[in-house]
Amino acid sequence: MRETTEKKVLIAGGFGTVGSQIAKILHGQNQELLLLLGGRNPGKPLPFASPRLHSLLVDTTAQDPLAHAPEDLALIVNAVNDPDDALLLAAVSRRIPLVDITRWTERFTRAIDRLVSSELQSPVVPPLAGWGARQLCSANCIPLTCKR
Repeated sequence: MRETTEKKVLIAGGFGTVGSQIAKILHGQNQELLLLLGGRNPGKPLPFASPRLHSLLVDTTAQDPLAHAPEDLALIVNAVNDPDDALLLAAVSRRIPLVDITRWTERFTRAIDRLVSSELQSPVVPPLAGWGARQLCSANCIPLTCKR
């Protein structure tokens, strides 16, 4: 049996403007990635053709947004609103690293409050600009060393 080094990356909101650009960049920079574009309507046409690009049903308003996701996801990039932190919590419970590029300050603070009592087994990386980086480091939300 052939051993594969292919890693599966889910881009939630992958059919949108930002998500599809992330997909193009990741696709071009790493030939070992299988990209899953997550959205509520996975029957939409993919933004570009590739055997390493597939669609996946991901609905952040569902109780379990990752119900249709494979178990071996290497990373989730969130490029869509996660109004009740359902995707965040599903990723944490499955120990899947998550990079969230969509949160604004108020929602970022609420997400940290939800995660403070969690024992994180994988990184959660919200937007790290300015205030967010300081808040993240002070909350010890992810394994991150902050130096001034």
